[in-house]
Amino acid sequence: MKKAVIMGVCLWALVGVSEAKTIRAIQLQNTQWSDLGSLGDVIIEFQKGDELPVRVNASGDLLETSRPSVSYVAVKRDFWLKAQKDKIQFSLDGVTFKELNESLRGSIEAGTGADESGGIANAININFKAFLK
Repeated sequence: MKKAVIMGVCLWALVGVSEAKTIRAIQLQNTQWSDLGSLGDVIIEFQKGDELPVRVNASGDLLETSRPSVSYVAVKRDFWLKAQKDKIQFSLDGVTFKELNESLRGSIEAGTGADESGGIANAININFKAFLK
């Protein structure tokens, strides 16, 4: 009986170490988003209806952000990202994970916008597109 208990505890500890912790995207703290690699294996859960604040910044020799503002991105369906030290994987069920390029296709587009009456551009538009394969 003692051997069975010890083996059970060892097996539980081994499984516990290898399992990734699941965290809701809207509950991640600033430092966690900044350095996901330091958390070890972690699964980030995005739930339909969540609204994620997104701030786009520019810096460098040519451009910089003078008035950063926050926009909100709405999550349209549940999905999960598994972040590991050297890769990020994607899942629609939270169980089966695949490489991002096996699951998603997408693009980034840039253009300009103006008021309805036309005229000088009053914004640079950046459009991120992501679709399931």
